[in-house]
Order: sequence, then structure tokens, then C-alpha cells
Amino acid sequence: MLSKFLVCTGVGLLDISLFLAFSLLPPLVNNSSLAQAAEVETKKTEVPNDLAGFHFGTALSFTHDLSGSPRIKTATVVNGIVRVTEQQNDIPRLMLESHYFFGLDDKTEFCVLIWTGCISSTAKKWGWGPYVGVQPGTDNVIQAVAMGLMIGFKKHQEDTLSWNLGLGISVDPNVKVLGDGITRNGALPVGETEARLRTTSRAGLQIMFSVAF
Repeated sequence: MLSKFLVCTGVGLLDISLFLAFSLLPPLVNNSSLAQAAEVETKKTEVPNDLAGFHFGTALSFTHDLSGSPRIKTATVVNGIVRVTEQQNDIPRLMLESHYFFGLDDKTEFCVLIWTGCISSTAKKWGWGPYVGVQPGTDNVIQAVAMGLMIGFKKHQEDTLSWNLGLGISVDPNVKVLGDGITRNGALPVGETEARLRTTSRAGLQIMFSVAF
């Protein structure tokens, strides 16, 4: 009698244990599966903001001289009068540039004329920050340097290239101007025989368009 009671009790305890095990197991499995699925989905939807941080690009720039006096390339003397034969106060350039972009708030929106409508989700499509640029030279190692502020954008969040527009100051360390005492369309000083030039540095207002990678 006692043996039957023990057998029945053991069977009952075994049934209860199995019931508890199988009743608790599915939620644990389901929760684990859901967590893994959510993690995979998050990785799929997360796209890094390639605009933030340091980047390099190639640029096309345009510089307008701010000094008020012309940059002289060639000048000559005609009947004792100084004549400027070639000057260049507006300079197009190809430059190498580097910039550091800060991200924008998700709530910020821009309406771009070359795009249709407004671009939202700007934190991963837009950035802004300082830039520096350099133009390598042939006669001189550095032909010009520049710095300013730049804004950049991507059409699609997944794009690797950004299109950037900058505004700043460009400095040319080797610019030719008329020498001291020499005036344009004026007579040569006594004892002078040619339109003497001197080398100086000049600054100008720069607009830059670049493609960064």
C-alpha cells in the first residue's frame, strides 16, 4: 500500500514538474527570438551619418580679389606711360579641401531649389562646419590657401558622396602688383625704364563647390 502511494506521489510530482517546465519554456524562447529579431531589424535600419566628422574632397572654387587694386600679370611702357596689358582679379581654381561637419537636429528641415520639396530626416543628410583648402602650384609648392564655413548634403541617406558649398577667404602668397611709385596709366618715375612689378600676398572672397568622399 505504501509502495503504491509513493509511486503515485512520484508520478504526480513528475507530471507537475513537466507541466511547469513546458509552461515556462515557450515565453523564454519567444522573448529570446523577439529580442534577436529586433536587434537584426535595428541593424538594418541604422545608417551611419557619413557627413559627421572629418572628410576630404576635390573642389572647384572662385575667388574675387578684395584689395581694390588689380593683380597684374603683365605691364609695359608705351611712350613713357605705364600700360597694364593683363590683370586677373577673379580667379577660378581646382583645390583640395578637408572639412569637419557637425550633424543637424532631426527636427531641422531645408527646402532645396534643385530638389523637389523639402528634405526631412536631416540629421543623416545634412551637415555643416569649417573647411580648409589648398591649391598646389608648379612654380610654388602652395599656390593658394583658403578657409571658411561649408554646408554639405546627401540626396539619399545611404549615399557615400556628399555635395558641399562653402564660403570663405582665400589667400594667395605670391601675387604680382605694380611696384612702389609705379601707377597705372601714369608716367614712369625719373630714372625708371620699365613697368616694375613686385610680389605680395592678397586675400579674396571665395565661393567653393566640392564633392567629398
